[in-house]
Amino acid sequence: MYRREFCMYPYLTSMNTVVFMPCYVLYPYYRQYPDVNPQVFSESSKLVGTLFEDAQKMTDKVSTSPEFAKRILSLAQQSKKKEVVDLLLTLGIKNTLESEFNPDGIRIILKSDCCQLIVVLRW
Repeated sequence: MYRREFCMYPYLTSMNTVVFMPCYVLYPYYRQYPDVNPQVFSESSKLVGTLFEDAQKMTDKVSTSPEFAKRILSLAQQSKKKEVVDLLLTLGIKNTLESEFNPDGIRIILKSDCCQLIVVLRW
């Protein structure tokens, strides 16, 4: 980033007169950043593992059980959002779960205190 400062620049015209022209001078701007503390970042990366486990449970069940996938699709087609979430929660999901769906696919949001994981699947 640069800091801009206004100045007046002398300019000699063809009639030997001096005219002051406005100009801008750019100076580099150096920002002093505070020290970083990676503690929260490290804790979040440890806790996100439970979200990955929940996502793995869901994707495993959908990929191995055509009946389960069909039930989710039919409930979503009828716009029964609560029933879709309840059906996914029967898999033993430990974290907060939200879902959004449209004709192209489903978006599953898994949330914990520190972080969230968004899984998007096409259908």
